[in-house]
Amino acid sequence: MPPLTFLAETYKQKNGSKSVDLVPTLYLSVALSRVEGEEERSIRAFKEGSSNNFSNGPFEVPALNLIWARANHARLLRRMNRTAEAEKQERLSRYVFVSFNDTVAHNILF
Repeated sequence: MPPLTFLAETYKQKNGSKSVDLVPTLYLSVALSRVEGEEERSIRAFKEGSSNNFSNGPFEVPALNLIWARANHARLLRRMNRTAEAEKQERLSRYVFVSFNDTVAHNILF
């Protein structure tokens, strides 16, 4: 995880403390969720990344990475008995998946 932490922190230093590089931040969140005792840090990384996921416009969001990270985040929340929050993330990941599939289908057909 040190390389992911380094990437996230370096990006913040170069682009402002509120700016986040989405994909490495999501990967960091997923990696932290698999380490016992790092659950809260994982949640903070996920929230930080997901709160900035449209900073470059809606078409810059890597949908498959976002779906994967949201599903992982929901599993983490369920392990922590935070069921209501987990259900919200599951609904959001389904919404992103449907939206992504509609966009892909549209691009293939037209």
